[in-house]
Amino acid sequence: MFPYKSIALVTPWFYPTPGGVSRHIFELAKAFSMMGLKVFVITLPTNTNDEVIFDNKLKKNRIEVIRLNIHSSLKGTIFLYSVCATLKHMAKKGVIDCVHFSNESGFVFYLNKVELPSVTKVHGSWFYQNYQGYRNWLSGQELRRKITLSLLYIDASSIHKVAYKLAPALIAIRREVKDMLSIRFSLSRDKIAVVPNGVNHKMFNPRHNNSKHLYLKEL
Repeated sequence: MFPYKSIALVTPWFYPTPGGVSRHIFELAKAFSMMGLKVFVITLPTNTNDEVIFDNKLKKNRIEVIRLNIHSSLKGTIFLYSVCATLKHMAKKGVIDCVHFSNESGFVFYLNKVELPSVTKVHGSWFYQNYQGYRNWLSGQELRRKITLSLLYIDASSIHKVAYKLAPALIAIRREVKDMLSIRFSLSRDKIAVVPNGVNHKMFNPRHNNSKHLYLKEL
């Protein structure tokens, strides 16, 4: 039996912004809600009318969306600090029991050693796999821009590395991601579990009555 009564799912990407991470967090939130947990999604605003409508619908399923309004050119970095402050406040009030982070979202949280059970999910390995392509693209930039972009890449890579090293446990969505994390960041393979994103069978048709073989139908 799941030992927690509430959970916070932290991600900078969430509906109505489309994408694989948004979809996964949405399905995960619904699954936890069906298990009887109070679910909080901590994310960034999209500043659209669709956002208000979507968030209000989720409240009916015991899912509360907390959007951190950040007005800064350093939105990504400020988000990490705001996440930590928000979680510390919620933990102090006894509102949440555990946290699920997306990618580097737990960076500042782990640096502050907040005492709250947590896990970090690494949704993909594009950031690391495309490094060679990034270097090739960078070679065509003028010197000042090249230096700036290189420093930004190193800084972003360091944030990921620290967040993943400090996380008590990691979830990779496929084996290739686990391999990349282990090799690039020298992480113990024992702390990385591979849990593929679930498949909604209602969106597929079985081939030859074999549910193991699926193909897309018209959506």
